[in-house]
Amino acid sequence: MKKVFDNLDKVFQEIHARGWTESINSISNGVGMTFEQLLGKSEDNFSYPDFDNIEIKTQRITSNYPITLFGLAPWGEEFPEIDRIRRTFGYYDYSSDDDKKLNAEFYCSKNTLICNRYFFNLYVNRENEKIILFIFDINNNLIDSCAYWLFDDIKEKLNGKLKYLGFVHALSKKTNGKEFFKYFKLECYKIKSFDIFLNLIEHNIISVSITTSPVKYGPSIGKNRASCYFKIGKYDLKKLFVLDHVIDYNKDNHY
Repeated sequence: MKKVFDNLDKVFQEIHARGWTESINSISNGVGMTFEQLLGKSEDNFSYPDFDNIEIKTQRITSNYPITLFGLAPWGEEFPEIDRIRRTFGYYDYSSDDDKKLNAEFYCSKNTLICNRYFFNLYVNRENEKIILFIFDINNNLIDSCAYWLFDDIKEKLNGKLKYLGFVHALSKKTNGKEFFKYFKLECYKIKSFDIFLNLIEHNIISVSITTSPVKYGPSIGKNRASCYFKIGKYDLKKLFVLDHVIDYNKDNHY
């Protein structure tokens, strides 16, 4: 399997040898965007892997945020279905009464409480081959089950975008108000199976994150920005992927 990763291994070693690299921006995704620029990637394409059929995920060593596996909007009564969920079950932004938003993580066997009025959770329906978003009222009555993700769409993401994964760890430091990164560890993985993915959904290892918010500035003012991602904790990667090999310049505590 290592041949799949040979080119990435070589480029990663070259990037590490550069030492500290200034971030290309001052926001939280700078660690990943800077690494992608060093890889020579010109722009993101959310449908295809980042580098030589390998999806790249990058994180600061101090970060405990979950890793975004892929984005996939749900099907449902409307298009986009997320907008219907936001309008129906969302809450008003604290700085504006003009429109609603919805920012939450959803799991399979534990409820997410929204607005102290609704419980959300996921249901893996193997018979009909879909993952359904269930919404209950405060008395645990099911009131909505229209939003869903098809197994076939998820399989396409796993087999196309996540068949191979490179997880990059980075050190971070601030100098004169600017952030710099040193990329010191690369873990290379191969996806296990779709059935394992479903099992991890059912055991709350993989979650679904929905984020919506009104656009308040620029040409899209008045519209709503929405995203939906499947996520996993970095310490759970080996539950979804088989580890092929690791390049670790920290193994002897030398960066």
